Amino acid sequence: MFSLIQKFFEAIFGIFRRPGDSRIMPPIPLALSHESFEIRVETSHVVKTSANSWHMVAAAKNIGQGAWQDLMLEAEFLDGETSLSVEREELQRGQAPLLQGDTLPIDIRMPCPEGATKVRATLKGDSGPADPPQTKPVLTHERVRISERQHEVRWFGDGQNGFAHLTLEVENTGRALGLLKLRVSSTRKDGSVIDERTALPTYQGAPALLKGERRLVHVITRVPKEYGTYTVVVEEIEHS
Repeated sequence: MFSLIQKFFEAIFGIFRRPGDSRIMPPIPLALSHESFEIRVETSHVVKTSANSWHMVAAAKNIGQGAWQDLMLEAEFLDGETSLSVEREELQRGQAPLLQGDTLPIDIRMPCPEGATKVRATLKGDSGPADPPQTKPVLTHERVRISERQHEVRWFGDGQNGFAHLTLEVENTGRALGLLKLRVSSTRKDGSVIDERTALPTYQGAPALLKGERRLVHVITRVPKEYGTYTVVVEEIEHS
């Protein structure tokens, strides 16, 4: 009788289960390295769906003497020592260089071949400029300190419109954070708001922002000729 009831409920739940529903499998061993980065891996799992994927969450801190830019991740999937496939994903194309002490959060998914038992991965990139950019204080909060690392405006067409590319440096001065939500507002010279964006240096599922850790946040906004500046507000903050 019990088996019939069990089958009945399995059938009912099966009706509501989407074909693309996923299952997170036990952790898959990962070796991730780079001579200039200290890497903290928080998640390395295979997610089983109709096409398996590898989900990896990590934080890579630049502990070298130089800057790095255009970073990418190259991952080799293996069954024992037999290579099954190699995947690559850009992590930092066209963004401000990572200076000594900067941490790059990584939260990616890659196709994973059936039968993979481990992953061997490396960070690759180019050396950044020799002269570090000058930072400018923006906001001091009781738990974070925010500075401007880069603020560029590039005009196009007849010069009446452009794109503002803002890079903020966010440093955690308190306990580890699991969520940090910023509101970045672009304003005209008269103070009126052009646009508001949400920036998330860390969020649920991403690598936590540890005490003393410094990350970069990038905000790109389309702006008119009357563009003046921007403001930053801490909207939400939670400990991990």
